[in-house]
Amino acid sequence: MKRATIALLLAMPALAMTGCPQAHGGPQPGDAPLTGGAPSRAGNGPAAAAETGPWPAAGGALATVTPGLPAYRHADQNLRVAFDRNLLTVENATSGPVTLVSAWLYYNDKVVKLKVADRELPPRSAGTALDLTPSVAYLNADMTYRNVTRESAMNTEIRFGFALRYRIGNSAAEQTLFKVDAHTLYTMMTSRGL
Repeated sequence: MKRATIALLLAMPALAMTGCPQAHGGPQPGDAPLTGGAPSRAGNGPAAAAETGPWPAAGGALATVTPGLPAYRHADQNLRVAFDRNLLTVENATSGPVTLVSAWLYYNDKVVKLKVADRELPPRSAGTALDLTPSVAYLNADMTYRNVTRESAMNTEIRFGFALRYRIGNSAAEQTLFKVDAHTLYTMMTSRGL
């Protein structure tokens, strides 16, 4: 039996990073360095060289990093939510219809209301794809980090998640599926192959 699935397309910027101070003659005007001070996890030898990732030699910094949004999963007894590579999938796990009342995307201190009001998910059947670009476009500036060193990336926490308010069948009672995960900028960069 098929499960209800609704795909909400979020056209967010792809993973991107540009340059390093050595290539651009040092930090650019207006660049604000990230803070942090945990020691580097890199060791010595060939394994350490493989661990250096995108960072310039000798502990340099990347001028700009835009890691995109991390993968996400959460579920309760009625809904399953997954996000990866700009696609949010909401699956109805019940034998009756589920109505999405509202949804929000959380990124650090920003909360973006998504346009899903009164979207009905049929019981265990295919759903629809929605382009939510206008709802999330202003996060671009919040997702760009400047003068990023490996150390600062390891010490920069990013909170990301979703909340969905919904009703089951004809019930007036609303329920909320909510979870925000903590990630480091470093794990977001390395999980996307940067």
